[in-house]
Amino acid sequence: MVKRILTTIVSIALLMPVLLLSHTALLPFALATLTLFALFEIFRCMKVTKNLPLTIPLYAAGGLLPFVVRYLPKTSKISLGETALLLAILLLLYLLALPVLTKNKTTCTDAGPAFLFALYITLGFSGVVYLRDLDNPHIYLLILVGAWSTDIFAYLFGISLGRHKLIPEISPKKTIEGSIGGGLAGAAAFVLTSYLIGITYIGWGYIIAGGILVSLFAQTGDLAMSAVKRRYDIKDFGGVFPGHGGVLDRFDSVLSVSSVMTILFALINILR
Repeated sequence: MVKRILTTIVSIALLMPVLLLSHTALLPFALATLTLFALFEIFRCMKVTKNLPLTIPLYAAGGLLPFVVRYLPKTSKISLGETALLLAILLLLYLLALPVLTKNKTTCTDAGPAFLFALYITLGFSGVVYLRDLDNPHIYLLILVGAWSTDIFAYLFGISLGRHKLIPEISPKKTIEGSIGGGLAGAAAFVLTSYLIGITYIGWGYIIAGGILVSLFAQTGDLAMSAVKRRYDIKDFGGVFPGHGGVLDRFDSVLSVSSVMTILFALINILR
């Protein structure tokens, strides 16, 4: 318990400068670092860390995309979405050819999951930069509020009221009561924070729908990563955060929430 508390204090101390200086290169640097750690963790699970032809391009894309999102000129003839799509297609074509190039030392069963995991992790962390650089620079805070408030209250409701298991095959300790309580609290925190940061101009319908989606996918992301750990028979993804686990253990819900919010606000910008 002492180790967990100390890790939390240190993590908050490291997080604060990133939030306060989020308009600088510190934010994409921090997110690129988290991306690289997360990629290493998932590649280690898959036992492909030594497969450099497979992992190096995925590391490169993961480390670069947060900076591309921040510094791609707004007047560029190619949009941010087109850039991400082109990058994904290039990586996909490369990975499709990799079994041929390596004489099947890298198989499709290695390349396919590695690509999908890398895409999810890279776009999830890079989405934080995208949301930070929208008209309201505080929107990205909704990712942390939505994800972590859902996690915290799901835990609190679970230990105090939990009686019925949610999906014991994936996560034996999670309960239906905790899921409902965390979902409601997470959605409420999202709506309240939306009001406090002044984005009610997008409409309460969007905000309420966003709160529901965020709280739902915060739990979905958590459970999805728990399923991955079950699949690879591991307790934690790593030990970057002593007492808490690895990057993917701490940011599993953040990745899914960031992805959902990126889609949501991209659609809002199109429809408005």
